Amino acid sequence: MTPAGSALSGGARNLIGFLDAFKAADRSILTFAGRHGAFDLRSQIAAPRPAIVKFASPGSDKPPIDAPRVFCLTTSRSARAGKRRHSPCRSQLMKKVYPDAKSALDGLLRDGMMIMSGGFGLCGIPETLSEAIRDSGVKDLTFVSNNAGVDGIGLSRLLETRQIRKMISSYVGENKLFAQQYLAGDLELEFNPQGTLAERIRAGGAGIPAFYTKTGVGTLIAEGKEVKEFDGQKYLMERGLFADLAIVHAWKGDTAGNLVYRKTARNFNPMMATAAKVTVAEVEHLVPAGEIDPDHVHTPGIFVKRIVEVGGARKHIEFRNTRPRPAAA
Repeated sequence: MTPAGSALSGGARNLIGFLDAFKAADRSILTFAGRHGAFDLRSQIAAPRPAIVKFASPGSDKPPIDAPRVFCLTTSRSARAGKRRHSPCRSQLMKKVYPDAKSALDGLLRDGMMIMSGGFGLCGIPETLSEAIRDSGVKDLTFVSNNAGVDGIGLSRLLETRQIRKMISSYVGENKLFAQQYLAGDLELEFNPQGTLAERIRAGGAGIPAFYTKTGVGTLIAEGKEVKEFDGQKYLMERGLFADLAIVHAWKGDTAGNLVYRKTARNFNPMMATAAKVTVAEVEHLVPAGEIDPDHVHTPGIFVKRIVEVGGARKHIEFRNTRPRPAAA
């Protein structure tokens, strides 16, 4: 521990003592002995400098708790009202930003893993990331997605190469290959009512292992699942979903990983971003941290591990098909 750290742990138990020690220290391994680990340095530190901050409780013999990473304490004046604002280290933010989809997925893919893929039909699908997964050659995948797009677009590209072993979905839709592989026994399929699928994903992201719903009671959906009675009504137990990887598409993101979705392209993306060990986001527009109004953020950056800018999304159109009307008598 540096002399500054020793001085703090020896008796400087307030912000002023911490600041004095911080400014005087050549090396920035500091111990702040106080009741609260949160303190405001924005108006005090003039120049950016890395710091490893350790916290210790007053009067405690326990060793200080190491902070999980190096912090960079910086300040800058904004043009409005001369206010100061705090910015994290640029190096920390840039660790999330990758130049392309291939590098954004590097080291994350393996055979047999479960992947969540956002989107609804062709709206809000992470098309660039799904193509990078196809190009990687990884196989025996389980995908959680509302559907698999249409022939030749989105997850259908991975169906073409037989890289998907199982789909957890609510709708086959326009994808003929999806239906053909399932009916031929080449693809496992776990069907869910759409609302149940959404809630299973939300529950997984919230750390809820299971929940009860009336949807599906007395149908094929209930086969093999626990049914309980509450207040005279039967409910079906559904398990939460939590994947190894989630890929999502957003309209705008910043270098800290905060995401904004556009209109109906939001769909399953925000829920899936919370329900995986690692979330990789592709965004149409990437901006510096701090440029997105916090009130406009749909997915906080804490959920996003990696981010890649892919430019404007390709606007695919899904056509409605109907049976021909019988000829008039």
